[in-house]
Amino acid sequence: MRALPLLLLFPAFLVAWPLFGAPLRDDPFPHLAGSAWVALASVPLALVLFRTTSRTKLHARGLGTLLALWVFVALRVFLRSGTDWFEAIRALTLVSTWPVLFLGGAQLDTHGRRALGRGLVWLSLLVTASALVRSRFTGDLSGVLGNTGPLSQLALPGAVIGAWYVATRRGRYFLIGALAVTSFLLHAGLAPVLAGGLVFTLVLVASSLLSPWAKGRAQVRRRLGMLAALSVFGFVVLQGPRSADSPEPAAESPVAALTRSGGNLGGVEVRLRIWRSIAPVLASRPLLGLGPGQFQARYPRYRDPREIEASRGGVCSTRNTEADHAHNDLLHGLAELGLVGGAIWLAFLLLSLRASLSALSQTDFPTIGLGAGALAILFASLFHSPLWFNPPASAVALVLFGSVLGRSRSATRAPMRPGIALTCLTVLLIGLFRGHLLIGHGRALAAYVESVRSAASGDPAADPATLAATSLTRYPASAPL
Repeated sequence: MRALPLLLLFPAFLVAWPLFGAPLRDDPFPHLAGSAWVALASVPLALVLFRTTSRTKLHARGLGTLLALWVFVALRVFLRSGTDWFEAIRALTLVSTWPVLFLGGAQLDTHGRRALGRGLVWLSLLVTASALVRSRFTGDLSGVLGNTGPLSQLALPGAVIGAWYVATRRGRYFLIGALAVTSFLLHAGLAPVLAGGLVFTLVLVASSLLSPWAKGRAQVRRRLGMLAALSVFGFVVLQGPRSADSPEPAAESPVAALTRSGGNLGGVEVRLRIWRSIAPVLASRPLLGLGPGQFQARYPRYRDPREIEASRGGVCSTRNTEADHAHNDLLHGLAELGLVGGAIWLAFLLLSLRASLSALSQTDFPTIGLGAGALAILFASLFHSPLWFNPPASAVALVLFGSVLGRSRSATRAPMRPGIALTCLTVLLIGLFRGHLLIGHGRALAAYVESVRSAASGDPAADPATLAATSLTRYPASAPL
């Protein structure tokens, strides 16, 4: 299926599209509508997989683990285990896309994996370069996702694959890889996104140690080492002038407050204090956790006052913050799903990690690149929440996990059973059952932001009644599922 790589990349490209017609432009909470857009964009993939009858390799344990995770999440959501049902629907919608994307990634052959790697490089270049260009006019590097962290997470796998192009290729692929790496490192350094630069460096070091391409070729190993060193050196250089000046943060305008996403608290201290507080969360709800999507609603009682002060930028700051995720996908899954669902989640992460490391040891270049990209997402999930709280990055990650697990030794060659595809299609349709509300909510938020921006700019055509008529509040918790 030559169109399969395009179908696999379509959800991420659609959600992160930064130019005309961007679906998430001016949405202050892109993780909500983004989850529904990813699900909607996965429907063509699910239909194509349902019609597939060719023999293929399938990692039954990986797909079975994802389906078991979905069943657990769906039961918790439909049994109304939380207070914020809107976030619960978001979590269910996102998890419903995972089996389909994973299954699609497992169907890729060598040509498909090569096309997927190239597409990820182009995706990385698109999102980071557009954010850099936009920052020249607005001074904002958050891009269409409204947050520099999620944008960097989405671009990370493509940047890592681009680094492999720089280390092993010549001609146009060398040029494309160099552009993607340069754009990614500039964005990570200027934003700044410390986790992005750190993970990029770690993955290149791991690749140079594990891959036979690097072990048997001194030039490849030397180039990977140079790119890793360039990542560290560039970050230090770009942050040097900023540290020396140390300007006082400017007061945030009402419009900026509306358009800024609250999903990135940042900082090592903040992360450490959040991670330490997960133990009391599990102690209070050990088996079933807070509930899917309920971290933001139920976590405040467990927050460390020192973490709140660090997140706000000082005790005298008037900026309010909230911790909407745990800045660690493993801990986030444990907090929301408890020990029961968390064990399923941990098993899937371990399977993906093992397959990613195994892919790096292969001699097939496309497999090595996708293994490095999958490993990058797994490393990034230790510092942030790209899987649970970043829909386009989550879509890319599940495709990568499927591609490396589908080619692992434990994968078995069997006919593509329509029953498996039908199950995934059903799961996806159930996720879309209420997912359209997320898209409507995102459009209402964007319309409100545009109305406020017009009013703040002194536009005489701005109608105050528009602000009152536009719904900003979430749908009531008492609404039926």
